Amino acid sequence: MPRAGWRAGAVAVLLAGILAADGLGRAQSAPDATDVIDVTLIGAGADGSAVVDTLREILGRLGLSVAAHVQSAPGSPGTPLARVVVEIDFSSPGDVVLSVHSDASHAPAHRRIARDAAAPIIREEVADAVSSMVEAQLVSDEARDAAAPPNEPPPEPPVAAPPPPPAEPPGEPATEAAAPAVTNHRWIAVDVTTFAGAGPFAGNVGVVGRLGGGLALASRRGLRPSLTIMGEGLLPFYTQNVEGVTAHTDVESFRAIAAIEILRADSWLAIDVGAGFGFDILSVDPNSVPASAPTSTVWDPVVSAIVTANFALTPGVMFTVAIAGDADLESRSYLVKVIAPGSTRPAMDPLLSPWVVRPAAFAGFTFTAFGDGRFASREVR
Repeated sequence: MPRAGWRAGAVAVLLAGILAADGLGRAQSAPDATDVIDVTLIGAGADGSAVVDTLREILGRLGLSVAAHVQSAPGSPGTPLARVVVEIDFSSPGDVVLSVHSDASHAPAHRRIARDAAAPIIREEVADAVSSMVEAQLVSDEARDAAAPPNEPPPEPPVAAPPPPPAEPPGEPATEAAAPAVTNHRWIAVDVTTFAGAGPFAGNVGVVGRLGGGLALASRRGLRPSLTIMGEGLLPFYTQNVEGVTAHTDVESFRAIAAIEILRADSWLAIDVGAGFGFDILSVDPNSVPASAPTSTVWDPVVSAIVTANFALTPGVMFTVAIAGDADLESRSYLVKVIAPGSTRPAMDPLLSPWVVRPAAFAGFTFTAFGDGRFASREVR
């Protein structure tokens, strides 16, 4: 072969090798379609980009990438080669509707998230729900593929999820075609309360300060019934009778209160009413002369009623305001024996006469120590 022909052949082989290497590099660098999650946002408005960023952050932890589409209404499917197809519909009033599926052989998984909290909290809840639903689909696919016989044909490519049913017209009850969503929320919680307050105690005392706290076992369902064990102490105070005799008084109170929720305003206010019983420990110590009464310590049974307003600061922290009333079932007066100047006969003079009904007002903070917060967003059942 002539020398020019050898040279032309060598150049052709070299170019073919370069092109093959370039094609291989491009194929290796191209993103794997099986790691792409197609996400369609419907009616997200100005919050759409923030929702996409949150999804990318959480799904990225699973080694998945997000192909996002934003629509104002349900439309055509998105990326046909995506491993899992997700549709998030913000257009339904009051709820965010999620639809996730991985191929045509799987029934789409649906879930609704109540929009009863701030936008950042809703975004986190939506992203967490999508992550768990996507992971469940992927695990199901892997288990099915492992159980399939070797000659089983490959699964069909994924198709887009059907759009959710249109929202019901105003004034008509909403219908839900999909199976009810399963919630992971705990239905029981433990709340801790600390408070300070004041109220009258007796006619010759005036307003007395109070400090206390409580531990509540509370339900997060229905009327949210709760049982609270609380204790409080009145700030020590002094009383004086007409003869100038003074006494130092300490009062400690213990109550068991059962309550239910009677009003809830969206995600920021809940009002409870409750009633219960307990006892007061009164210790009265006359500490001036002339007096012949020793220190007296008694236990008085008491019934109580309370109205509580809880204002949400975070899902698990509340500012609590309460108005309470105690009724003493064994009201008594504390008398001292005094001898007036110029008299030889002792007389009993009242030193402390507690009111039978004693109102008080409180304010403090309530924290959820175990379980879901009182104002945590709830998935619709």
